[in-house]
Amino acid sequence: MGKKQIERKQYKEIAAVLDECKISAKNGYKIASGHYDHLRNSLSQTKGQIQNTILEYKSSSCRETDLENLLGNELSEINNSFDDLIASFKEDVENLRENLSIFSVTLFGRTMAGKSTLMEIMTHGDGSSIGKGAQRTTRDVREYEWYGLHITDVPGIGAFEGAEDEITAFEAAKKTDIILFLITDDGVQASEADFLERVIGIGKPVIVVMNIKKGIQENKTPEINLRRIENAFDMDRLSGIRNQLLAYSETTGQDWKKIPFVYVHLQSAFIAQHIPEKQLSRKFYEVSRFNELEKMILKTVKQKGSFYRTKSFVDMISVPLIHSMDMLLDQSETNNSQGRILSDKIDQLEKWRSRYEHEGNIRIEFLLNKVRTRLELLIPEFVEKHFSDRKADEAWNQLLESEHIDSKCRDLLNNLDVKCKERINETARQIKKELEVSVSLFGSKNLRMKPIIDSKRLLSWGGIVAGAAVTIAGFVLGVVPAGIAVAVGFAGAGFSLLANFITSRSKQEDKARIDLEEKLRKNIDDNIEYLHKTLNNSFHENILKKVVTMLEELAYIRDLVFRLSDTQRELSWKLNKHILDANNSYITEALKYIGADGMEYHISQTARKPGTAVAIELYEGIVFPNKELEDLKKLLLESIFTINRYDDPHETIAELIGGKVTNDSILIEGKNRIAHINNIDESSQTIIRANLAQQLTGLQIMK
Repeated sequence: MGKKQIERKQYKEIAAVLDECKISAKNGYKIASGHYDHLRNSLSQTKGQIQNTILEYKSSSCRETDLENLLGNELSEINNSFDDLIASFKEDVENLRENLSIFSVTLFGRTMAGKSTLMEIMTHGDGSSIGKGAQRTTRDVREYEWYGLHITDVPGIGAFEGAEDEITAFEAAKKTDIILFLITDDGVQASEADFLERVIGIGKPVIVVMNIKKGIQENKTPEINLRRIENAFDMDRLSGIRNQLLAYSETTGQDWKKIPFVYVHLQSAFIAQHIPEKQLSRKFYEVSRFNELEKMILKTVKQKGSFYRTKSFVDMISVPLIHSMDMLLDQSETNNSQGRILSDKIDQLEKWRSRYEHEGNIRIEFLLNKVRTRLELLIPEFVEKHFSDRKADEAWNQLLESEHIDSKCRDLLNNLDVKCKERINETARQIKKELEVSVSLFGSKNLRMKPIIDSKRLLSWGGIVAGAAVTIAGFVLGVVPAGIAVAVGFAGAGFSLLANFITSRSKQEDKARIDLEEKLRKNIDDNIEYLHKTLNNSFHENILKKVVTMLEELAYIRDLVFRLSDTQRELSWKLNKHILDANNSYITEALKYIGADGMEYHISQTARKPGTAVAIELYEGIVFPNKELEDLKKLLLESIFTINRYDDPHETIAELIGGKVTNDSILIEGKNRIAHINNIDESSQTIIRANLAQQLTGLQIMK
């Protein structure tokens, strides 16, 4: 059979398959639309609940500060995110519906991996686009037909050349049915492996195409080049490169060994199309092994194309839902962790405040007693010198100034204030550090919520609270209160006015001494009382008040964080119900495709990590037939676990995760819907199994 006859046969066979794919696409659209309607109604109710919470919050008597609007802002953002999520579903599903008859294949690979050459081969082009990959832009998405299949070539994403390129690539990946992932035989880049993990993670079937770039030299004869190309297909060498790529998958939990690999020399296949001499053209084509790539693509479409068309619609709903639920749970736990950190810091700061208040009061009493003792010791000598002095009050004031009592009081308050500031800043620093450890930021275009606490801002805020100036109004003891100064002045004036009427000078002097001493002691008492009141007020109102303010604000933020965490957790489990429904649709269609109709009625529910693993929960007494299970694995290319349904979530978790996990090692917080597991390793496989168990039980699984 000639080449043209083979091509006509291929076209005819693919045309028949594409007719089946169109029917499958209609079925997929029906399934996706049904899930979309249920999800829209569910999220509409949820949005109503969130809106009520926002209204309740706004009607409260909370103070208006920047921090106090955080909960309302976050809830509003969740509300808006649901609108975006629904709109995105609708747009994506409708885009697929508009192209029901199209089976899409998308090419991925870094710049210069050979995508342009592959396009030239498939379209029998003249080679004008080859080698121009480096000049392409994100808008340069090329589309063409090959055997009735719709081929899309996106810019060189494997090298991560820009955010726009990445968005373009994943938009194409969402809509495609199969991905051709091009790598080269000059080694695998980490960025390529990362990108492969991501496209597999959205559930897309992948065929890896290794383009052999070695072999052809322009100054060599065709015969030498043919031998060089043949030698380039050294399978030991190529298998080593393949193993380099597979090694990356060990940390992902994805089984890349199941991915079909095709080795091809694209340059020689292109040359073959442009050599006039038929025999030489045939030799270059044969040595290129391009026919193996053709066979692999067409075989995949023939064997699985119909299912892949349905799968594209189901994944359009399930993949973003799974991602959104996981992210909500992670953010809920992050906020809950933040709340616990704040609670601990509040308790610690409150205990410190109580101790420091006691310490400050003692230090104030000690200083005032010291001042009183010192001044009382000065009274006898001062009285002896100034009992007849009309300006005794001025002298006393000068004496008080010389004792620098005001400076001592200022020094005490400043010292107390500095220590208070240090504690506030240290608390803020500790919170910042602990938040940095606990917080993980998650990105998604569907639901993007920031953690409610900005640790950098908190540290800055703590500094502002601690930085308020200490005021010691009226603490200048050198200015004696007016009443006291007048009293002392009267004593001095009295000495002159009474001199002619007192017959005994000694008695007069004794009385003057006693009067002055009494007035001085009264002056000291009044000053100490005034100081005590002022120092205490300043210590409590200006210094300790900063700690109290911080405690109040931290408690308020903590309550907001816990409330947001509860909201996020509640929403995640509502999404989980829709995820389980979508997973059941996925497995039901797969069972129909392998001819196991009816088996779905023996399945209680299905959990799934797209592109990686499926957990099928069977009703009691049901065993999944081995043949059907193997057929299912070949179709899905995902690991499949089957477990029995248990009423006790401990049993479900222990059986699915396995290993050292037993019923006794699982502690379940019913209120928070969290399952804590002891003795659990953190391997990628265990994490995947835990993720599946999480979907089945509706419990967030944590260490």
